[in-house]
Amino acid sequence: MDRNIEGNIEMKNTRAGSMLIELLVVFAIIAFIVIKMLNNYNKPSLSKDTQKVMAGQGIDTTNYGTIKSSVKSKLKDIQAKQREELDKIEY
Repeated sequence: MDRNIEGNIEMKNTRAGSMLIELLVVFAIIAFIVIKMLNNYNKPSLSKDTQKVMAGQGIDTTNYGTIKSSVKSKLKDIQAKQREELDKIEY
């Protein structure tokens, strides 16, 4: 009778251990998928040609944040040049 009880306890411990391992594997797979999705989300989906043209204009296409800041600074430069040209015009 005691052997049967010990066998059941060992079986429950083995089952609990395997469930823990399965849970950890599932968690690792989900974490891997989330990391891959976040990496792809931050990278802009621009074609190679578009990236070359933007890089030629001095716009950094590493991620959306750098594109945004590069475009803002480029627009400020354009506005400053236009103001200079307007200031040269005599009324």
